[in-house]
Amino acid sequence: MIKKMLFVLALILYVNISWSQEITINTEKVNIEEVVPFPVLEDVPIFPGCEEEARNKKLACFQEKLSEHISKNFNYPTEARKKKIQGRVSVLFIINSDGNIEITSTKTPEGCELLEAEAIRIISLLPKMKPGKFRGEAVSTKYLQPIIFNLK
Repeated sequence: MIKKMLFVLALILYVNISWSQEITINTEKVNIEEVVPFPVLEDVPIFPGCEEEARNKKLACFQEKLSEHISKNFNYPTEARKKKIQGRVSVLFIINSDGNIEITSTKTPEGCELLEAEAIRIISLLPKMKPGKFRGEAVSTKYLQPIIFNLK
């Protein structure tokens, strides 16, 4: 019985040593120019007016200022209103490492091109921001913003 236990322990030790030798650590610097996902950022992009917020409140401020921007610049297209077109347009944009906005794609229901054009117009009016940071350096990051067009 003791021989079996010693054999099993030796096997476990051997396997652990073998696996540990296969582990490699990549110490090369990651290419920071790539687009870093928003949730991974150490510091989120800073919307103008949010600079003085505490670090843990910058995301909430960013989202609040973005909502205010959309409300302030929202203009339901007249033609879409006449045709009673409603829908949700999702705009995917990048806040690049310089803080500028680059619209990359939209997701729009069929027949909502008028709404899509308005959503693109609204997002393209976003001000320059302080870019997000990853590993202490300014990086580009994606952000998805839905805009809902609803006739009441």
